[in-house]
Amino acid sequence: MVMALALSLVAVALVLRSTAMLRLAQRDLRQTQLEYALSGAQLVAATAVELQTSPGPYAWRFNVGREAVSARAEPEGVKASLGGAATADAAFFQRLGVSDVGALRVRLKQAAQLKSPDVAGLDPAHLWRACAARFVSLYGGDHLPEPQDVASAPGAPDRTTPRANEIWRIEVTSVDGWTDDRIVRLTGQPDRPTAVIARRFVRTGDGGGTCDHLSSALLGG
Repeated sequence: MVMALALSLVAVALVLRSTAMLRLAQRDLRQTQLEYALSGAQLVAATAVELQTSPGPYAWRFNVGREAVSARAEPEGVKASLGGAATADAAFFQRLGVSDVGALRVRLKQAAQLKSPDVAGLDPAHLWRACAARFVSLYGGDHLPEPQDVASAPGAPDRTTPRANEIWRIEVTSVDGWTDDRIVRLTGQPDRPTAVIARRFVRTGDGGGTCDHLSSALLGG
Protein backbone atom coordinates (compact mmCIF):
# COMPACT_ATOMS: atom_id res chain seq x y z
CA MET A 1 0.00 0.00 0.00
CA VAL A 2 2.85 2.37 0.82
CA MET A 3 4.54 1.66 -2.49
CA ALA A 4 1.27 2.10 -4.37
CA LEU A 5 0.66 5.43 -2.65
CA ALA A 6 4.18 6.58 -3.49
CA LEU A 7 3.77 5.59 -7.13
CA SER A 8 0.43 7.38 -7.34
CA LEU A 9 1.97 10.55 -5.90
CA VAL A 10 4.77 10.35 -8.47
CA ALA A 11 2.20 9.85 -11.24
CA VAL A 12 0.17 12.85 -10.08
CA ALA A 13 3.30 14.99 -9.95
CA LEU A 14 4.23 13.95 -13.49
CA VAL A 15 0.74 14.72 -14.78
CA LEU A 16 0.78 18.16 -13.14
CA ARG A 17 4.21 18.89 -14.55
CA SER A 18 3.16 17.76 -18.01
CA THR A 19 0.02 19.90 -17.81
CA ALA A 20 2.06 22.95 -16.81
CA MET A 21 4.51 22.37 -19.65
CA LEU A 22 1.61 21.99 -22.10
CA ARG A 23 0.13 25.30 -20.95
CA LEU A 24 3.49 27.02 -21.36
CA ALA A 25 3.88 25.55 -24.83
CA GLN A 26 0.38 26.69 -25.80
CA ARG A 27 1.11 30.20 -24.49
CA ASP A 28 4.40 30.35 -26.41
CA LEU A 29 2.65 29.14 -29.56
CA ARG A 30 -0.07 31.76 -29.18
CA GLN A 31 2.50 34.53 -28.72
CA THR A 32 4.46 33.35 -31.75
CA GLN A 33 1.27 33.33 -33.82
CA LEU A 34 0.46 36.84 -32.63
CA GLU A 35 3.95 38.12 -33.46
CA TYR A 36 3.67 36.78 -37.00
CA ALA A 37 0.14 38.17 -37.42
CA LEU A 38 1.08 41.60 -36.08
CA SER A 39 4.20 41.69 -38.26
CA GLY A 40 1.92 41.06 -41.23
CA ALA A 41 -0.41 43.78 -40.00
CA GLN A 42 2.55 46.18 -39.89
CA LEU A 43 3.19 45.57 -43.59
CA VAL A 44 -0.51 46.03 -44.41
CA ALA A 45 -0.63 49.31 -42.47
CA ALA A 46 2.58 50.67 -43.99
CA THR A 47 1.45 49.79 -47.50
CA ALA A 48 -1.90 51.45 -46.84
CA VAL A 49 -0.37 54.83 -45.96
CA GLU A 50 2.40 54.80 -48.58
CA LEU A 51 0.26 56.24 -51.37
CA GLN A 52 -1.99 58.58 -49.37
CA THR A 53 -1.78 62.36 -49.60
CA SER A 54 -3.48 62.93 -46.24
CA PRO A 55 -0.90 63.88 -43.58
CA GLY A 56 -2.42 61.48 -41.05
CA PRO A 57 -2.67 60.20 -38.44
CA TYR A 58 -4.79 57.19 -39.42
CA ALA A 59 -6.69 54.75 -37.22
CA TRP A 60 -8.62 51.76 -38.50
CA ARG A 61 -9.37 48.04 -38.05
CA PHE A 62 -8.81 45.08 -40.35
CA ASN A 63 -8.13 41.35 -40.32
CA VAL A 64 -4.87 39.51 -40.90
CA GLY A 65 -5.82 35.88 -41.40
CA ARG A 66 -7.98 35.03 -38.40
CA GLU A 67 -6.63 37.86 -36.28
CA ALA A 68 -8.62 41.08 -35.96
CA VAL A 69 -6.31 44.02 -35.33
CA SER A 70 -6.59 47.76 -34.80
CA ALA A 71 -3.95 49.97 -36.36
CA ARG A 72 -2.74 53.51 -35.85
CA ALA A 73 -0.20 55.25 -38.08
CA GLU A 74 1.11 58.70 -37.26
CA PRO A 75 3.95 60.86 -38.62
CA GLU A 76 6.74 61.48 -36.14
CA GLY A 77 7.81 64.86 -37.47
CA VAL A 78 4.80 66.74 -36.08
CA LYS A 79 5.46 65.68 -32.47
CA ALA A 80 7.65 67.37 -29.87
CA SER A 81 11.28 66.35 -29.88
CA LEU A 82 12.80 65.02 -26.66
CA GLY A 83 14.40 68.38 -26.00
CA GLY A 84 11.22 70.23 -26.89
CA ALA A 85 9.13 68.04 -24.60
CA ALA A 86 11.54 68.74 -21.74
CA THR A 87 10.34 72.35 -21.75
CA ALA A 88 6.62 71.50 -21.82
CA ASP A 89 4.34 72.73 -19.04
CA ALA A 90 4.33 70.57 -15.90
CA ALA A 91 0.60 69.90 -16.40
CA PHE A 92 1.44 67.87 -19.52
CA PHE A 93 3.58 65.45 -17.52
CA GLN A 94 1.17 65.32 -14.60
CA ARG A 95 -1.73 64.33 -16.85
CA LEU A 96 0.42 61.42 -17.97
CA GLY A 97 0.92 60.28 -14.37
CA VAL A 98 4.53 61.45 -13.98
CA SER A 99 5.33 61.96 -10.29
CA ASP A 100 8.83 63.49 -10.61
CA VAL A 101 8.60 65.98 -13.46
CA GLY A 102 12.07 67.43 -12.86
CA ALA A 103 13.76 64.05 -13.11
CA LEU A 104 11.91 63.25 -16.33
CA ARG A 105 12.95 66.58 -17.86
CA VAL A 106 16.58 65.61 -17.18
CA ARG A 107 16.10 62.15 -18.71
CA LEU A 108 14.48 63.68 -21.80
CA LYS A 109 17.47 65.97 -22.34
CA GLN A 110 19.90 63.10 -21.83
CA ALA A 111 17.97 60.86 -24.25
CA ALA A 112 18.02 63.67 -26.82
CA GLN A 113 21.82 63.81 -26.61
CA LEU A 114 22.03 60.02 -26.91
CA LYS A 115 19.51 60.07 -29.79
CA SER A 116 17.46 57.37 -28.07
CA PRO A 117 14.05 56.64 -29.66
CA ASP A 118 12.73 54.93 -26.49
CA VAL A 119 10.30 57.59 -25.27
CA ALA A 120 8.08 55.18 -23.35
CA GLY A 121 10.95 53.86 -21.24
CA LEU A 122 11.92 57.24 -19.80
CA ASP A 123 9.43 57.12 -16.91
CA PRO A 124 7.71 54.23 -15.05
CA ALA A 125 4.27 55.90 -14.91
CA HIS A 126 1.72 53.65 -16.65
CA LEU A 127 0.11 56.42 -18.70
CA TRP A 128 3.48 57.79 -19.77
CA ARG A 129 4.62 54.35 -20.94
CA ALA A 130 1.36 53.77 -22.80
CA CYS A 131 0.75 57.19 -24.34
CA ALA A 132 3.83 59.44 -24.36
CA ALA A 133 4.84 58.33 -27.85
CA ARG A 134 1.65 59.97 -29.16
CA PHE A 135 3.14 63.36 -28.29
CA VAL A 136 6.94 63.01 -28.12
CA SER A 137 9.44 61.65 -30.62
CA LEU A 138 13.17 61.71 -31.19
CA TYR A 139 12.31 62.92 -34.70
CA GLY A 140 9.93 65.73 -33.67
CA GLY A 141 10.15 69.51 -33.46
CA ASP A 142 10.22 72.16 -30.76
CA HIS A 143 6.64 71.98 -29.51
CA LEU A 144 3.88 69.53 -28.65
CA PRO A 145 1.76 68.63 -31.70
CA GLU A 146 -1.29 70.64 -32.64
CA PRO A 147 -4.70 68.89 -32.41
CA GLN A 148 -5.10 66.65 -35.44
CA ASP A 149 -8.07 64.98 -37.08
CA VAL A 150 -7.60 61.22 -37.18
CA ALA A 151 -8.53 59.74 -40.56
CA SER A 152 -10.24 56.39 -40.89
CA ALA A 153 -8.88 53.53 -42.98
CA PRO A 154 -6.73 54.75 -45.87
CA GLY A 155 -8.71 54.54 -49.07
CA ALA A 156 -7.66 53.97 -52.66
CA PRO A 157 -4.19 55.33 -53.52
CA ASP A 158 -4.40 59.04 -54.36
CA ARG A 159 -0.77 59.73 -55.20
CA THR A 160 1.52 58.14 -57.76
CA THR A 161 4.82 58.42 -55.89
CA PRO A 162 5.10 56.54 -52.59
CA ARG A 163 6.20 58.42 -49.49
CA ALA A 164 9.93 57.95 -49.05
CA ASN A 165 12.20 58.72 -46.11
CA GLU A 166 9.30 59.88 -43.95
CA ILE A 167 9.43 58.57 -40.37
CA TRP A 168 6.20 57.19 -38.95
CA ARG A 169 5.06 55.37 -35.84
CA ILE A 170 2.86 52.38 -36.69
CA GLU A 171 1.07 50.60 -33.86
CA VAL A 172 -0.99 47.44 -34.45
CA THR A 173 -2.91 45.79 -31.60
CA SER A 174 -4.69 42.45 -31.30
CA VAL A 175 -8.11 42.07 -29.67
CA ASP A 176 -6.47 40.76 -26.49
CA GLY A 177 -4.20 43.78 -26.15
CA TRP A 178 -0.86 42.66 -27.60
CA THR A 179 0.77 45.52 -29.47
CA ASP A 180 3.53 45.65 -32.07
CA ASP A 181 4.69 49.26 -31.84
CA ARG A 182 7.30 50.37 -34.39
CA ILE A 183 9.02 53.52 -35.51
CA VAL A 184 9.78 53.05 -39.20
CA ARG A 185 11.25 54.89 -42.13
CA LEU A 186 9.10 54.57 -45.25
CA THR A 187 11.26 53.36 -48.11
CA GLY A 188 8.97 53.89 -51.12
CA GLN A 189 9.77 50.33 -52.22
CA PRO A 190 6.69 48.08 -52.64
CA ASP A 191 8.57 44.89 -51.83
CA ARG A 192 9.97 46.32 -48.56
CA PRO A 193 7.88 49.35 -47.58
CA THR A 194 9.57 50.09 -44.24
CA ALA A 195 12.91 50.02 -42.49
CA VAL A 196 12.43 49.46 -38.75
CA ILE A 197 14.16 51.99 -36.49
CA ALA A 198 12.75 50.85 -33.14
CA ARG A 199 10.25 48.23 -32.00
CA ARG A 200 8.31 47.33 -28.84
CA PHE A 201 6.16 44.22 -28.42
CA VAL A 202 4.03 44.78 -25.33
CA ARG A 203 0.61 44.08 -23.88
CA THR A 204 -1.27 47.35 -23.51
CA GLY A 205 -4.71 46.15 -22.49
CA ASP A 206 -6.91 49.14 -23.41
CA GLY A 207 -6.63 49.19 -27.20
CA GLY A 208 -5.56 52.82 -27.18
CA GLY A 209 -8.82 54.20 -25.81
CA THR A 210 -7.16 55.84 -22.82
CA CYS A 211 -4.56 57.48 -25.06
CA ASP A 212 -7.26 58.78 -27.41
CA HIS A 213 -8.98 60.44 -24.46
CA LEU A 214 -5.70 61.93 -23.24
CA SER A 215 -4.87 63.25 -26.71
CA SER A 216 -8.11 65.20 -26.74
CA ALA A 217 -7.57 66.54 -23.21
CA LEU A 218 -3.90 67.44 -23.58
CA LEU A 219 -4.04 68.97 -27.05
CA GLY A 220 -7.44 70.56 -26.81
CA GLY A 221 -8.93 68.58 -29.68
